Amino acid sequence: MRFLYVCQVILLARQDYVVNGHYYYIKTLGSDDAGINICYFAICKYDNDSTIYLFSCDENMNVEGNSTFENIDDAIKCAEDWSESSIKWTKVQ
Repeated sequence: MRFLYVCQVILLARQDYVVNGHYYYIKTLGSDDAGINICYFAICKYDNDSTIYLFSCDENMNVEGNSTFENIDDAIKCAEDWSESSIKWTKVQ
């Protein structure tokens, strides 16, 4: 049996490349210089689930990390705490 889960994007943020090109940088384990620039944050929820997800994505929107929260405000605060620059959120409908 296969299940299809629909993820609803609530808020999306894209780093303005004029500033520093990323919100933060994930260092790749075992490498001195390789890493991943996090350029997008997406706050989402799945159908039939009250959990809020914060996805950290690279420049191609590949998910590189995620965290779960009980509410949107906590997800926003977490992203702002991690970010090296200010975040402008866009509401997605």
